[in-house]
Amino acid sequence: MKKTQNKLTTLTIGLLAVIAASLMIVLALPQARRKAQNWLLNQDRIVVAKLQRELQLADAKSLLTIIKLKRGSDLLVEIYRQEEDSQKMISSFEFKNEFDAQLIQNHGTSNLFLVSRKQDQAFDIVVFGMDHQMNPRTHILEFQEETQEFRLKTPPSEP
Repeated sequence: MKKTQNKLTTLTIGLLAVIAASLMIVLALPQARRKAQNWLLNQDRIVVAKLQRELQLADAKSLLTIIKLKRGSDLLVEIYRQEEDSQKMISSFEFKNEFDAQLIQNHGTSNLFLVSRKQDQAFDIVVFGMDHQMNPRTHILEFQEETQEFRLKTPPSEP
């Protein structure tokens, strides 16, 4: 009985040592820590803002739908164009490890803006976020006439 109890104690201590070593590795390596966070965090897509506008794209007017989403510890922006009886995604952007943020104006608050550029009749999408240290981030998604897509005008800042 004593031998069985000693084996069980040794096995328990060994198992706890393996768990502790794995936990130390996950906490020590940033990449492993992020993967563990993503696995543990909720990966549901939560809509935090939606914007719809009819805009001139190429030769015709198109209805654009811009959606800002929260998934785990990331912000996503997806841009859709109305086609016949469905919507086609034309651009998608992911901002890693960012919180949603809002801008307060005279007429209210918003966390997603569509801004027209007067010099060339084009427009930009402005997306606000905060990094893990609560530093504000402003991302500008610029519409490209040639490709009929959006591109990130301001490179994301390193956290």
